[in-house]
Amino acid sequence: LVPPLHGGVECGNLSDASACERINCTFWSIGRYSACLPDGIANCGSGERLRHVVCLNSLNQVLNNDSLCPGDRPLHKDPCYLPCADDCTLTDWTQWTGCPS
Repeated sequence: LVPPLHGGVECGNLSDASACERINCTFWSIGRYSACLPDGIANCGSGERLRHVVCLNSLNQVLNNDSLCPGDRPLHKDPCYLPCADDCTLTDWTQWTGCPS
């Protein structure tokens, strides 16, 4: 760029801008599964693990319309099994065995 000299005319506006399409990126934010939780009154047997799943935009804002995110919504529940306590049980005493020699 050479500035105007000796009464020459300015070049005018040296920048230009135009509207562009904003890219709207959405994605699933998927948390980790919780520990296995009982799914009924009993503290053992069938249960489920839970996780937080939300559709977010590129500004990390929650979108309330899952259809805006790619693919199907990931599951937020997963079945699991909680083992039941198994108390010790004893059988009847048997006959004494002989002493080792």
